[in-house]
Amino acid sequence: MYLKKFIRSSMDQYYSSTTDTLKELTAEELAYRPGPESMPIGFIAWHCARVHDFLVQTVMRQADEIWSTEGWADRLGRGPADPQDRGFGFTLEQMTAFQVPDLSLLLEYGEAVRSQALAFLDSRSDEQLLETWVDSPAGGRFTLASVYQQIIWEMNQHGGQMAYVRGLQRGIEDRMKRSKVWEDAKFF
Repeated sequence: MYLKKFIRSSMDQYYSSTTDTLKELTAEELAYRPGPESMPIGFIAWHCARVHDFLVQTVMRQADEIWSTEGWADRLGRGPADPQDRGFGFTLEQMTAFQVPDLSLLLEYGEAVRSQALAFLDSRSDEQLLETWVDSPAGGRFTLASVYQQIIWEMNQHGGQMAYVRGLQRGIEDRMKRSKVWEDAKFF
């Protein structure tokens, strides 16, 4: 069960860190763009949750995304639900027109997606993660473990972007004083 432990630990650390990055931001800080072609933190957070929802629900579970089944598209002001509305491949015009949702809704959607991902993870053994193959919408086939690897990569890449933009806005902060990320990180 080392693979499941690693995946869960990685996801727990990401969500703790990201929640810590987002939790004190104002609406203006969530919508702040460092440059005219840059993404705001709120857009990145939304995109992460959307891609995560897609990878867990559509690719791994072969089910409808909670984006549509639980009304998240409408709640986040993006209705009616469009499964392609994930922020991937957005034009500059689409990203500029994006209205950053309320922080509490962003965090709630992220947690709902996280819960689904962890429930699915808990329902599989290490062997199933390594030996169950799913189709990629981009072509090819991947194991469930590879899909979780992609999720972890997405979380790390975009989590760093959000923290960086926050740093541009607020300067140097002692994250160790205000964060339990490292205390809560449970490796092996």
